Amino acid sequence: MKKLSIIFTIIALLGFSTAFAQDTTSVIEQDTAKIETFVSVDLVSSYVWRGFLLEDRPNIQPIFGLAYKNLELGLFSSKSLSNPFYELDVFLSYTPIKWLNITVTDFYCDYNDYTDTSYQSLNYFEYANSATHHNILVDVILGNVEKFPFTITASTIVYGGYDLDSQGDGKYTTYLELDYYYKDFKFFVGALTGQSDFYLNTAEGVNIVNVGIKHVKNIKVNKELEIPLTTTFGVNPQMEKVYFAISFTF
Repeated sequence: MKKLSIIFTIIALLGFSTAFAQDTTSVIEQDTAKIETFVSVDLVSSYVWRGFLLEDRPNIQPIFGLAYKNLELGLFSSKSLSNPFYELDVFLSYTPIKWLNITVTDFYCDYNDYTDTSYQSLNYFEYANSATHHNILVDVILGNVEKFPFTITASTIVYGGYDLDSQGDGKYTTYLELDYYYKDFKFFVGALTGQSDFYLNTAEGVNIVNVGIKHVKNIKVNKELEIPLTTTFGVNPQMEKVYFAISFTF
């Protein structure tokens, strides 16, 4: 798995070098660039991620960030409406060219059961590899849907307490996904390279864990407002599970 991580690092470095070469030719354009903000809120029927059910209750998922040229810095959160599940992620995304995106994400989950007086909330500032509840992933996405309707995603856990072997070393578990886009549909198939507590996956070896279809439709509220409705049906062949979820974006 370390070899995979090295390969992704090389791809990232190539992307940065390409971006540097392009940026040196557009100094005037850079000077006029502005920092923009983006914000949205999703309401999901259940929280399914990469073929794994992280939360079986409705969740509210706000996202907020700053965008400058081809960089984005943002926050993503997922809070269960009925369970003590809580997730807070910090991400930095870089798109040097249209067909390449590199994103580094710090995932953090907690279970804030305030009704249980014996419960101790997790320490957000604990980053020791053997004890932390943070997990850092590096995602590399290749593809330009406007030119070619396929994208490839490679996501590697580079640090964190939920992806350690018996010696306490990182396993660099990697998730790979191929997406195909057709009109308002996305067809996807994803595989995981091994056992990982982060993904709630107990199987060793490479396994197909995420196969399905996603559809996005805009629901017209009035002449000026449309709300995207996303419907996702998927199968996790390795775990023999099926899931169906919907989400509204505001």
